[in-house]
Order: sequence, then C-alpha cells, then structure tokens
Amino acid sequence: IAECDHDIVSEITKEATATEEGLITYTCSICGKVIDTEIIPMLTSAVVGEVEGKYNETVKVPVTLNNNHGVWSMAMTVAYDADVLEFVGLEDGLFATDDSSASAANGVVTIFVMADGLDDVTEDGVAFYADFKVIQVNSLGTIEVPLCAAIVADNTINADGDEVVVVPFNGMVTVLPCEHENTHIEGAVEATCVNEGFTGDTGCD
Repeated sequence: IAECDHDIVSEITKEATATEEGLITYTCSICGKVIDTEIIPMLTSAVVGEVEGKYNETVKVPVTLNNNHGVWSMAMTVAYDADVLEFVGLEDGLFATDDSSASAANGVVTIFVMADGLDDVTEDGVAFYADFKVIQVNSLGTIEVPLCAAIVADNTINADGDEVVVVPFNGMVTVLPCEHENTHIEGAVEATCVNEGFTGDTGCD
C-alpha cells in the first residue's frame, strides 16, 4: 500500500483566550491523519484591580498586564459611579505617565499610555495605577463600585504599529463604612438655675 503524500492543512481547533492556550492542528486532507499540533499562546490581559477605601481617601487601582506579548501603547476606558468616586490621575507602572493622558467625564475615564522609547513594553506587571478619591460618605455598610474596563483597539498597538489584542478584566472599589474616628458635639446647652442643660448631639466629621 502506497504511503499518503499528505496534503497538510491547518485549522485552529481551539481559540486562545486570556486564561487558556489555544491549539492549531495540522491534518492531512487526504487520509485525515493529524500530522502536528501547535500551541497558541494565551492572549494578553489588562486586569483592573480590586481595592478598598473610605470617605475622603484616595485609592490606587492597579491595572496589570498578564501574558504580555509586547505593547507600545494602550488605550482603555474605565466606567465608574461618579456619585461615589472621583478620578484623580495616573501613577507610573511599566508605562511612564509623563507622556500619558487621562480625561474623565460622566463617570467614564479614558486613559492612554505609551512606552518610554521606541521599544515595546514586554514585561508582565502593573502597567499603571489609576487613582480615585472616595467622595460619598458611607455610614451604613460596604458599597461595591464596579470598575468596568474596555480596550480602545485602534490605539492599542506594538512598536511596529500592529494592533495588539488585549482582553480587559473589570475591577472594584469597595467603600468601607465610616468608623466615626473624628467626632464633634453640636447643639450643647449649659444648665442654669432655671433651665435644664443638654449635652448635645455627637456628629461625625
């Protein structure tokens, strides 16, 4: 029996994701034999962190790159509850923020960061920090504020100008209840010979 000359065709039999590798299978179209397989690396991800804070505190939210295949510039939006949080600014991570920009309006901040030079950023780690100030007093229980991320594909590229697929993961700011560490007395009245006094109400600053 003559051996098959193998007309090899390739097929992506499993798409890569940000959490799992993909697979390319090379098969003979004549005899159906699997000739070879090739691993597709996991996609790059940008993970928005989860942090805690209290009223009037500024929290640093890390945005971390994982499985980084090389990114020269990255643009993303992060939506948040503007009644609870106020965007303050960016801090350096793998990307220097001197040449970066961020603008916030109506509960959405648009962030653009770029490498400090002509080469891609290829390391895994915190790409940058997004700082938010907690502006709502919380006296009842914890408030969870989702940070919903999306990548702006046209501005997320490598040094060759090719679009880089980056998968965003949402984050969270948990606003803790006030512990009433700083209080004041209001409405106190001193007692007199003819009138009762009042010790006043204790209020939280």
